[in-house]
Amino acid sequence: MKKIIATVSFLSIAFIAPAHADGMLDMAKQKQCLSCHSVDKDMVGPSFKNIANRFRGLNNAQTMLQEVVMKGSSGATVHWGATKMPPSSARVELAEVEAMMLVQWILATK
Repeated sequence: MKKIIATVSFLSIAFIAPAHADGMLDMAKQKQCLSCHSVDKDMVGPSFKNIANRFRGLNNAQTMLQEVVMKGSSGATVHWGATKMPPSSARVELAEVEAMMLVQWILATK
């Protein structure tokens, strides 16, 4: 499967063609996101759909959620209930650009 990903590094934004969003689901599986989350049902963590509904439209949503994906949540950065998200380094190796792409995909979930 071909993936089309274009990045604009000076803006730190990745555009993922909608037809290739299934590649992002594959990445979410590979990076173990789906161990605690699903696209449309709350599990240990909230669904991507609920995350998108809560944070879409906020000016700092992309940056804030990327930080949570990379560093985990604790203390004041817990965004959903009492269960804390561990940092990505405790789960898998995750590059910053991968976190950026995953968060952009999550925020686009409807």
